[in-house]
Amino acid sequence: MVESLNLKSFLSRLPEFLPPGRPVVYFDYAVYSNVGDLLIHKATEAFFSANGNRVIDAFSLQNYGKALKRRFAKDAILVFQGGGNLGDLFPRHDRLRLDVLNAFPSHAAVVLPQTAYYSDHAQASAILSAYADHPRLEILLRDTRSLDLVTPHLPGRAHLMPDMAHVLQNDAFVHAAWRNVVPRGDLDFMREPWTPDAGAGRPTRVGERDIRVWNWPEYLLAEEWRWIEAAKKRHRRDARRWHTRGPLRYWRPRRDRILTRALAYFAAYECIHTNRLHGSLIGLLCNRRVVMYDTAYGKLAGYYHTWLADDNAVTFGGALDRATV
Repeated sequence: MVESLNLKSFLSRLPEFLPPGRPVVYFDYAVYSNVGDLLIHKATEAFFSANGNRVIDAFSLQNYGKALKRRFAKDAILVFQGGGNLGDLFPRHDRLRLDVLNAFPSHAAVVLPQTAYYSDHAQASAILSAYADHPRLEILLRDTRSLDLVTPHLPGRAHLMPDMAHVLQNDAFVHAAWRNVVPRGDLDFMREPWTPDAGAGRPTRVGERDIRVWNWPEYLLAEEWRWIEAAKKRHRRDARRWHTRGPLRYWRPRRDRILTRALAYFAAYECIHTNRLHGSLIGLLCNRRVVMYDTAYGKLAGYYHTWLADDNAVTFGGALDRATV
């Protein structure tokens, strides 16, 4: 067992952007199969609670349209979930953020820590310029390359910040999930190699280690998939009716059960080999050793070199035979 760097301390700057006690409207919480995004949601709620930010409403990708004609208190901050979807790989999330920003031009707004990646430079310029049109928007970025991409479009309003998952370092929820787990051996948790333009690829190798091909959708149990699909259905129904917090109340305990199993699963291994960023971060939250491998657009390399290069618990394993997103 190893003790990871305390990146939670770097998140102490968050109150500069989310002042304690200010109400927030939270957008784009995850109701889908990416366990890393579920972890971000959990961590963000923990931050709001510790910082005294009352969440006056919350919306997912499925029902955010209900927010666009609403009125929120003038001091409410629009907060968008962090992750790795600032860019043209996942355009629906950019669309959500820009729709909300256009609907509320006078509200303060914060995009929580994101990796930014656009394969089309012209499109990147157009979209980031659209973000810059909102005068009170601040964007937090998870690595220096993302910061360099966004800063020219939002000078003084783009800031470096680690992933929200680090809020949960030494958290009681995390510790309860893995405290009685005895680790043995190594885990290969690797997404099957592919590139956006080439489609599905072949499994590959890292050195002499066969990769056990995993990704979050393949990892989830059938019961967990049923929870996700039921939660999506409730959120879509909410989008057609009077908006309530009912879908989120249904989803939150099921999300926590998915996360509890994931933490215990990763904690059962002494070392995690992975090209999933939150596979790495879950391993670190459980005080396990981690070997990180890169993706096609450098997401894990960027994160490692920005935050983890001095962490004795982490080794950077480099790129795969074929890169992955």
